[in-house]
Amino acid sequence: MTVNDSLFQLIRSLTPGEKRYFKLYAARQSEAQKTNYERLFDEYNELPENEPYDEEEFLKKLKRKKLGKYFSDDKKHLSQLVLKAMRSYASEKKADGRLADMIQEMSFLIEKGLMDHCAKICDKAWEVADERELTEQKLRLLSIRRIIDRSEYNAAREAYQNDLRAQEEKLLEQLADERVAAYLYEQIYCLYVMHAMADRPAEISRIYERLDALHQKTGLTFDCINTIIRAKCVVLDHRLRYDEAFELTKQLISKWETSQWRMKELTERYVKLLGNFLVFISRTNTYSEITSLINKMEAIETTEKEVAKDVFYMLSFCKVLNHIMQKQYKESLSTIPEAQKGLKEYSALLTFVQKRTLYTNICLIYFKNKMYPDVLDAIQDVYALVGRGKEKQHRIEDIRIYEFIAHYELGNTELLHYTIRNNQRFFKEHQPENDFIDHMWRLLKQLMQDTDKPKAAKQKLKTALELLPCPEVNLALKKELIEWLDGGQG
Repeated sequence: MTVNDSLFQLIRSLTPGEKRYFKLYAARQSEAQKTNYERLFDEYNELPENEPYDEEEFLKKLKRKKLGKYFSDDKKHLSQLVLKAMRSYASEKKADGRLADMIQEMSFLIEKGLMDHCAKICDKAWEVADERELTEQKLRLLSIRRIIDRSEYNAAREAYQNDLRAQEEKLLEQLADERVAAYLYEQIYCLYVMHAMADRPAEISRIYERLDALHQKTGLTFDCINTIIRAKCVVLDHRLRYDEAFELTKQLISKWETSQWRMKELTERYVKLLGNFLVFISRTNTYSEITSLINKMEAIETTEKEVAKDVFYMLSFCKVLNHIMQKQYKESLSTIPEAQKGLKEYSALLTFVQKRTLYTNICLIYFKNKMYPDVLDAIQDVYALVGRGKEKQHRIEDIRIYEFIAHYELGNTELLHYTIRNNQRFFKEHQPENDFIDHMWRLLKQLMQDTDKPKAAKQKLKTALELLPCPEVNLALKKELIEWLDGGQG
């Protein structure tokens, strides 16, 4: 991207709902026909999602459409208009936006001395802030209540002001807890991102102890508890204590789902929480939770494409996992059309890892159903995705095994010899430290040399693989190979 791409980034970040709102908002600002700012917005919005922004090329395109004569000024005005529209959108759609508007209204009414009117708005604002546990906004509203108190100076007024003070002290303590939790989470997350957790165990232990002590306090807001649990789960994940992380995340989901407004207004955060839960389900093999998780995700209603993309990805993964764990291989075929449709629809939004996982699942389903020609076709999609990127090619050991087995079962002898030579060379060059992969391909080469007695050769290979030490990252691959050699599904 070029240096001057802040407006492009702003417009790209808008959800479909926010873009629709901007169009309506901008149309209300001008009584005449569509302005140059609206036309410029449309041009930005029509830029391909999966291509980098090139401002020089974009400006050439604008000039062909008789736009861009005052490009710098138009960009500045459009940026201000978008931000103004989003403030209006927030005040209509989001609680903190509505509260900001109400606080502005109350400030105006206080200036005019209209305290009774201000008090009514303050009561409504308090209901919104209290339901959502918006600590800072509640503190501001208590300050307003103190200002608008016009009662006589007597015992009742003194009691009222003391009550306000007690509420403020409680809120200040909650706010301090929220900030401590946020600070500790940031410390942990920075160490995680920098891959420094293994090198600083004492520091990790100190942070975790502080998180645990804070977690024991009563009167914490939900956001504070949420932050604490997220931070603790990062540490538990690092320490391989997946069962504890699983239970904490499950508790957090249950608490989240008790709030109607949170389920309605914070869908994106809820989906991410379910995504974290899916990670710990996979790591603890607690597959009994999969059906429940599928039901939760299918119940989510959203018009936000980014959120819908995440729901699609997790649903596809869960449905395949659910079928595979129950050995419902034929039933799993029904998930392929949906996955292929989603891969096409969300192509620009899915990450490489997400695409690779879904394509691998498609290969796995065909493999489990012994549909070997379809396995080979699906593998070509993986190779097209990976391309020539060396780093990405490192991540397809399982795909290369599916390819070998498919060729073996179809009797493609020449291709098998080529596949073995190619993979031995590739892994020797790119994963020289992985003894398991190296030995595995040597054993597969021996399998090809014993074609006269294929059953005996498979049994010999199975025995050798079972005795072969295997790193955790390759355990699933080893299991698939042994199942195939044993004559099971796939």
